[in-house]
Amino acid sequence: MILVDDGLASGFTILAAVYSVRRRNPKELVVAVPTSSLVAVERIENHVDKIICLNIRTGPIFAVADAYEQWYDLEDEEVLKFLRSAEWEV
Repeated sequence: MILVDDGLASGFTILAAVYSVRRRNPKELVVAVPTSSLVAVERIENHVDKIICLNIRTGPIFAVADAYEQWYDLEDEEVLKFLRSAEWEV
């Protein structure tokens, strides 16, 4: 199983997802994110089989939006539109 997020600031949200997925006993659990704070990586690395992060920030303050040139929150309807248009493999 691969959990994907747009980035990790504190890591607590993805950690909750990791705990939830672990109850299903996946063969392997990987977290993949484009950017994260070092604190978040350290917080979750012992709870997953692998973490893939291309941009780890070490500064005292980190917001995921800071790693993007353009950042905006998606409205629920926009998310639903993307999910409905996705081709899902079972």
